[in-house]
Amino acid sequence: MATLEEVIAASPARLLDDTFFVLRTDRGQHEVGCFAVVADGHEVTLIVSQRQDANMSGADREGPFLAIRLEIATPFGAPGFIAAATGALADSGLNAFVISTFSYDYIFIRVTDRDAALSALSGRGFPVEDESGG
Repeated sequence: MATLEEVIAASPARLLDDTFFVLRTDRGQHEVGCFAVVADGHEVTLIVSQRQDANMSGADREGPFLAIRLEIATPFGAPGFIAAATGALADSGLNAFVISTFSYDYIFIRVTDRDAALSALSGRGFPVEDESGG
């Protein structure tokens, strides 16, 4: 079994080429086209691209955010993986909003925190890749 440090070194942190907003709604706007939908029985949280946000009315919103996709080398097999990433960001004074899918973890950071977040993750050992061209 690989150590956490080996998993981190083999798991790119990829900055995606899009800007996102996080919206809270209780309405049925989440059927199609959102980056992510979380419905927990109390509220519905949508993560939408900036382009999609223009079509969402009446929802509480936060953003803009950038998304960093953690492409973990061994899903479900690296205790402390998310804590290592979010801890590096917290140690740099950065806030993060995190969601996970079966294969990936996504960290949403404020647009203004881009350089500091990428530096923090790189300093923790994550290979950083930037799809945004920035």
